[in-house]
This record gives sequence, C-alpha cells and structure tokens, in this order.
Amino acid sequence: MTKSNVILPRDQWLQEAIEAEKAGSQLVANALVKELMFYGLYNLADLEQVQRDKQTRGIWLENVQNCLFKGALKTAKYILEEAVLKFPTKKKLWKKFIEVESEFGTLDSKAEVLRRAME
Repeated sequence: MTKSNVILPRDQWLQEAIEAEKAGSQLVANALVKELMFYGLYNLADLEQVQRDKQTRGIWLENVQNCLFKGALKTAKYILEEAVLKFPTKKKLWKKFIEVESEFGTLDSKAEVLRRAME
C-alpha cells in the first residue's frame, strides 16, 4: 500500500483508517482495515505457522486497543470482524469482540456477536 509512491508503515495506515472513520467515511475505514490486516507483517514470515498466527492475532488485538483509545470504535470493530473471519475458533478474539460490544454496542449487536461466537 502506497500513498503518492511512498510506502507507509502499518501504523500510519491504521491512523488513516481512524481518520476516515472520524471524518464519517465508514466505507473507507472498513476498506483500509481489510487491506491492512496482513500489511506490514512480513517480519513474521520466518516464524513457524502457529507462532506467526499467534503474533498476528496479538498485533490485531493491539490495533483494536489503539483504536478504542483513540475513540475509533467502528475501526476497532472492523478489525475484530476481519480477525474472527480469519480465525473463527480463537476464543481470545471472540472474547474481545464480545467485550467491545458489551461496552459500546447495543443489546442486539452484543447478542449477534454472542450468537456467532457460539456457532
């Protein structure tokens, strides 16, 4: 992912998604998150698959915390949505998703995430 032929680091792209959300551009924020999920994780390529997956999930959870800290709730939820699609059996991801919905979502959104987690 480049901006004006300049390669931006992962954190900068996450910040771009947060700024898009704050500007009301939810589609842009969501599209950036989808493209960002594995961007910049090439330094994990030397790890064994299990370790790489664990490190990836840890980075994503850190990204979620960063988004929440910056008030970018929807961007945090976009990251969690993509994370549970990639790793649907990982309880830690679902737990965080449920936690976020419990704190910031509606009863319906929390119920929907709980239902999906139980599948």
